[in-house]
Amino acid sequence: GCDHITLIFDKGNNSKEAFATLDGSAFHFVGSLVPSQHADLLAIPLKELRPLPNPRLEGCSAYRTEKVVFGQKRTILITYNDHLLEGQMQGIQASLAKARRRLDELQTTLRRRQEGRLKLGRAPTVESVGGQVEQILSGQFLKKLIQCEVSDGKVPALTYYTDTAALARLTRTQLGKTILFTDNTQW
Repeated sequence: GCDHITLIFDKGNNSKEAFATLDGSAFHFVGSLVPSQHADLLAIPLKELRPLPNPRLEGCSAYRTEKVVFGQKRTILITYNDHLLEGQMQGIQASLAKARRRLDELQTTLRRRQEGRLKLGRAPTVESVGGQVEQILSGQFLKKLIQCEVSDGKVPALTYYTDTAALARLTRTQLGKTILFTDNTQW
């Protein structure tokens, strides 16, 4: 007995085939898009977003546009939320602290081996140290935020730094934002 049914999708369910099936049905949808796949939408500056009028949504703003997504023109809503940004920044700071701690431990191990104070196990290679660095930086955004260099020598050496410009860029363009899309053009 429903005249209008709207399905809600997480970005993990997105596929061209799924939306082609929906386009041929009576169902409508709202979904989210993977932000990193839509740099053009992330490039829209926060000053273009407008605060939402509902007092319960204080700290939230939005920008409405259209874009072809999965082969069809869709209504796009870019939202920004102060609370989402705070949560993301807490998570990023925790991830950065953990990664730095692990990189420091790796540096210490390499230095001790270089000084001859550690002789256990296989001697590290540039490739093996690079693999460890890759694993340490496997968390979201870490490869963008921590720059590492493994140099060759009798024992490889590791240097790294946190790219604060990359963090500022990420904060300015992506953090706090969600990109929604729908075929409900009248909303």
